[in-house]
Amino acid sequence: MERLLQDVAYALRSFRRSPGFVAVALLSLTLGIGATTAIFSVIYAVLISPYPYARPHEIWAPAILGADGKSGRGSYAVEEFLQLGELPIFSDVMATGFEGVLLTGEFAPESFQGVRLSPNAFSFLGVPPVTGRTIGPADVRASGEPEPVVVLSHKVWLRLFDGDPAAVGRTLRLNDVPHTIVGVMPARFGWYGGEALWLPLGTIPQPGRMVNPIVRLADGVSPGVAEEQLHALHLRLSQETPAVFPAGGFNSQLRNYLDITVASGEMRTSLYLLLGAVGLLLLIGCANVANLQLTRGTARSREMAVRLSVGAGRGRLTRQLLTENIMLALLGGVLGVLFALGATHVIVALMPEFYVPNEARVTINTPVLMFSLGVSLLTGILFGLIPALQASRADLTHALKEGGREGGAGTAGRRTRSLLVVAEVALSVVLLVGAALTVRTFMSLQGVDLGFAPDRVLMVGVPLPPARYPTLEARNLFAARLLERVRTLPGVQGVTIGNGGLPFGGPQSTYQVEGRTESEVQRVVLNLIAADYLRTMAVPLRAGRTLEEREVLVGDRVALINEAAARRFWPDGTDPIGRRVRLGVLEGVPDPNVRVDAAGESLVTVVGVVANTRNSGLRDEPAAVVLIPYTLVAPPQRTLAIRAHGRSPSAAEPDPPRGAGARQGTAAQPAHHSRRGARLSDRAAALHHGALRRTGRAGARPGRGRHLRRTHVPRHETDA
Repeated sequence: MERLLQDVAYALRSFRRSPGFVAVALLSLTLGIGATTAIFSVIYAVLISPYPYARPHEIWAPAILGADGKSGRGSYAVEEFLQLGELPIFSDVMATGFEGVLLTGEFAPESFQGVRLSPNAFSFLGVPPVTGRTIGPADVRASGEPEPVVVLSHKVWLRLFDGDPAAVGRTLRLNDVPHTIVGVMPARFGWYGGEALWLPLGTIPQPGRMVNPIVRLADGVSPGVAEEQLHALHLRLSQETPAVFPAGGFNSQLRNYLDITVASGEMRTSLYLLLGAVGLLLLIGCANVANLQLTRGTARSREMAVRLSVGAGRGRLTRQLLTENIMLALLGGVLGVLFALGATHVIVALMPEFYVPNEARVTINTPVLMFSLGVSLLTGILFGLIPALQASRADLTHALKEGGREGGAGTAGRRTRSLLVVAEVALSVVLLVGAALTVRTFMSLQGVDLGFAPDRVLMVGVPLPPARYPTLEARNLFAARLLERVRTLPGVQGVTIGNGGLPFGGPQSTYQVEGRTESEVQRVVLNLIAADYLRTMAVPLRAGRTLEEREVLVGDRVALINEAAARRFWPDGTDPIGRRVRLGVLEGVPDPNVRVDAAGESLVTVVGVVANTRNSGLRDEPAAVVLIPYTLVAPPQRTLAIRAHGRSPSAAEPDPPRGAGARQGTAAQPAHHSRRGARLSDRAAALHHGALRRTGRAGARPGRGRHLRRTHVPRHETDA
């Protein structure tokens, strides 16, 4: 220890004698270690420890995958979920369902993502509440009906009650039903949404109600064995209800929770590539500091020679020089952590909110600090070992005679410095080429034609409680009045109403082209639109005409299709105008909350062809879409799209607490969504990263918020 203290004291004196060298070396190390630490903090938060749940790597999501590799599902009916829980291969099974929730009463009307959880869900996830209790078995009656209780997210608790613990026990009016607040979850708990409301899931089977199950395997059960027993259950269920299973055969699959969330796939690859890039930057910094050390060894060669001549061992001298280098690296590590603190704030501010799980917290925590310490020590050894060895092996006679006028190790030193310079240049070229290719790819994606103009378009959720608007006529009347009033708002250029996926996706419907017999069931994306849809979204009309206001109001069986649908329905190039397509959705849907005009025929006449929109991602081919009047199908949650005049959409953006026009649908039902609508340019970016995929898998779920989160598209419409 005494010798170590002597080495540290000598290193500090050496640093005072060479302030210029120390400043340049610390700058290189700060940038390299700081950038590496910042990116690792993101990787740790997003990939290594994104969730606060108990043993997330032991959570599995069952799924049914069609033999064709395309069809299948990851959601189950409630009765199927109950049978899933009886399998001995699973030690625990929980389910998650979704429904739109409208908050009224003493608070300003606001729609929330309602998350229905099975009674064991919170014990399954292993996260205790901040205050109160969670949902338990007592919250589902013997009849299977859920009790009117609710657990608040931390954000909702702070926003509605200012974090008052007395909120537990109070009531919230949700969908016109008083619910008792029984608990509040921690800030990092964000199961399917950072601003969600968690309610108990009833066990009464309902047509169209689907849930997403996740499981934990029993002790000693491997995933392969579990898949075999799961497949046996699926085969039995397919015999009872063959219509809900792929017709061409299927496989059963268990997918690990960490492999199917947003923090996987493209996101994982991007982060690891970024870590590799900053790793190269750190290597360049190490090579630079090593070169500086070798050059500095020129001036110190006489000093080293004198110390060796008076009896200092080469090992002692090497240790002294390594101590200096490691101390320099540790100082660079401290400054690098300070740099990373600022960099992580910038990274979080720039990263899209929908890009990673909402439970993730990017911060400089203990594991990140330990990583930074390890990198600093490794860096000190890496850039200090070769200069220390060369300096301690100097030719005493030559060094004492020349007095340090040549390199510390003569020809060997010059050769080493040349190699380091070559390495720095090579690594720099690799980084520059990689950066140039990345920028080029980004610019290419930015230049992709979306098929519509997202600028100055706002999206506003419009929830309609089924109890208050039970019929198709009531919902359509509300929508018509809402459109009429929004059109009169200052700054509004166009307005349309439709389903939640507008304009990217939506529910799916079976279809059959008139006069053709399909060998297997085919599905197509369905968009519900108003007459002003094309003008509001700035989607070009390629052939035929658009829908007329009268056709929409009376619910005529007319439709628009996109170019992809025209090629898919009539691959021989037949003119689609005037042709008819049968849509299964117009024969009825299993979801009891969706109203359908099933009185007429299910055939719709194509009156126009519109341009493709990038509804499957910026890199994938557009999906086929059929657009029909919104008056034919009325889900309980609709989306209002508003195009504003001028350069900014803010002129027409409704102010939820005070706006008059957009809020007022009828005297009994405010029509606004209390949060401002998400701009379509943001959703276009989300679509590129797979954030708007309508899947039933665990993990790909919603949210907005300052911290990073899972993403979600509300599932108010049901595949037909």
